[in-house]
Order: sequence, then C-alpha cells, then structure tokens
Amino acid sequence: KISTTTISGNPGEVGFKISSLSGGVLDFSTYRKFELQFEDVSHNHSSNYSNFYGRFFDTSGNAISSSNYNFAFISKMQDNGSLYNNEGGEQTEFRMSRDYVGAQSQRGVTGTFNIFGSMASTSTWTKTDFDFNVTNHDNDSKHERTIGFANYESTSALGGVNFYWNQGNFRNGGKITVIGYK
Repeated sequence: KISTTTISGNPGEVGFKISSLSGGVLDFSTYRKFELQFEDVSHNHSSNYSNFYGRFFDTSGNAISSSNYNFAFISKMQDNGSLYNNEGGEQTEFRMSRDYVGAQSQRGVTGTFNIFGSMASTSTWTKTDFDFNVTNHDNDSKHERTIGFANYESTSALGGVNFYWNQGNFRNGGKITVIGYK
C-alpha cells in the first residue's frame, strides 16, 4: 500500500502523478504495476446524472485532451439480460461508466483501475484496465458491473492519470487507495 486518498473539499478532479512530479506517488522505477482501488467514489451533481471519465497527464502534470484516447468497456446491469458495450477511438478522454452514476453515498464507483508497465516508456502505449461495480441514479438503486480498458495512442511518456465527472464534482468521503506491485 502506497497511499490512501479520502476525497474532501468536493474537488473537480482527482489525479495520481508519477513520482518525479510534485506530490506524485506512481514510482515506476520501483513498481511494475499500480492498482488504484476505488471505494464509494461518487459525484455531487444536483440532478443525480453524471458519468465517470479519465485522462492521462503529460510529463509536466497537465491533463492531456488531444484526440488520442482509445477505450472500450462492457457492462451488465442487475435486472437487464443484455450486455451493453461502449467504445471510442481518437477521443479527447476515456469513459468508464455506462449509466449515470448516483450522487448519494453508497451509490458510486467501487472497484479497481490498473496501470501496467511504465508510463515513462516511449516504445509502447501505456496499458490500463478497469473493473468497477457501479450503482446508478435510479430511485431503486441498480447495480452494474463495468469492465474495460483505456490507453493513449502515443509512445510519448505520460505523467499519471486524472479522474473526473462530466457533471458536478467529487462527493466527499469516497476513498482511493494506491497499491504498487513489484
């Protein structure tokens, strides 16, 4: 276990940077993989409708918004017999939730986001995957499982990963723990 972030102050974004940047915790010279464990991470948007997104940082710590993101996920809701899939290529961000996520406590994102290999590599794309249990916005909370991946289609070195909601800010109280694997 490297760190645990308890969300407070309703931030608009929550990010994890490489260790060479100020406040960075992702040390790829020591660890080969990072697992970010999300626990009840949600938003505070008043309409209760928001989706979960991410972007990578460049090596200066700025979020990258160019059209080089590639992502895909499948999702299954508890009371629906269908699988839902979503994908995007050459996007300005990557999406990680199918249905709108609820804003209340215990209606957020719980699960893992994994980063494999070094973000400093200039020979391969950074590889990630995610596996989230999400509770949606409906009056009767419905659970869904979302499994997918995201990468940045460039061999440029990256400086970390940044998470945000398309509406609202983070709700206080959720936790994200960083685990490093040697």
